[in-house]
Amino acid sequence: MVKVTYTLDDETVARIRRIAARLGAPQSRVVRDAVKDYETRADRLSDEERTRMLAVLERIRREPPTRAQSAVDRELRQIRRARRGWARPHVGVTHLDTSVLVDALTGWRRSAPALTALVADGEPIVVSALVLYEWLRGPRVEAEVSDQEALLPAARAAPFGPVEAALAATLYRQVRRARARELDLAIAACAITRGARLWTLNPGDFADIPDLVLFDPPPR
Repeated sequence: MVKVTYTLDDETVARIRRIAARLGAPQSRVVRDAVKDYETRADRLSDEERTRMLAVLERIRREPPTRAQSAVDRELRQIRRARRGWARPHVGVTHLDTSVLVDALTGWRRSAPALTALVADGEPIVVSALVLYEWLRGPRVEAEVSDQEALLPAARAAPFGPVEAALAATLYRQVRRARARELDLAIAACAITRGARLWTLNPGDFADIPDLVLFDPPPR
């Protein structure tokens, strides 16, 4: 046991004492159990955030397609090709790959139902700054960017900093064909450093990356 000193307001102290008296337990145990309970909920979406995101997804799914599905499929192919040429010119959190973001928020929004189910379960959803870059690079229309910002604000994107860069460099030395996969490795590093799993529509591109957990949504 380690002794620590905290300053609590009178109301909180009174609550601790009432609960301790009711349970016939030491006040220190009440505090420990409360912290343990809080920890189990800290990496879940709050009820407010969950409700907000579900409302955004429901609105998005009711809207007409922003463009033809063939255009969406073409963009998904272009993203994959661009990553191959990048070098030349549980887990309680799910990171979205650009492929999922495109497929969920554009065209017929095929991945929107699975994304909705994930949010409904209270799973925190994150995009990295690298995914945000690919997404905003487009082609995008204003409605798509607006939907993304309502669901996953750009200001909350997971950064690619020195820790992520160091891990991506390590992964580069561990996988095959690394020169053609630099963006994949950087996106994977963002997820790994945060103990998150990655949801991608191209799992074969990430399957051999050490320590990366891939999310495979159940069929709906």
